[in-house]
Amino acid sequence: MHGAQSGPHLSDFADRLLDLVAQAATVRAYAQSTGNGRLLLQAIQNERETLALLMTRLGIDSDEAVELFHEAKTLTKAVAAAVRSGEHPALAAALTQRLTDDGLDHLAASLRELASDSLTEPIAAPDREEI
Repeated sequence: MHGAQSGPHLSDFADRLLDLVAQAATVRAYAQSTGNGRLLLQAIQNERETLALLMTRLGIDSDEAVELFHEAKTLTKAVAAAVRSGEHPALAAALTQRLTDDGLDHLAASLRELASDSLTEPIAAPDREEI
């Protein structure tokens, strides 16, 4: 995990980066729908330059991004294991509600599915050594 760090961190700017990417995608979609190749190329170039500039100015390198994704993957696995175990129904309910409140319905649905699977999965038979 990250210790105390000085300066901005990738996660501090994630929402803004997503906004910029969404805006560029909107312009790209418009350019494609109107057949405006010049605008399409400009939108792609603008997005690439904006992201590169932000990453350079913020000192974000590929190692930091990879580390962040690894941490997110580890956290996701831990949450999934806790929900799948069926031992923490209040946690599953709270996380599902929060995801729904944040507009992440697809993630909430996946979490609900994990939680419901934990109630319907057969219990594995014990090994012969355990009997």
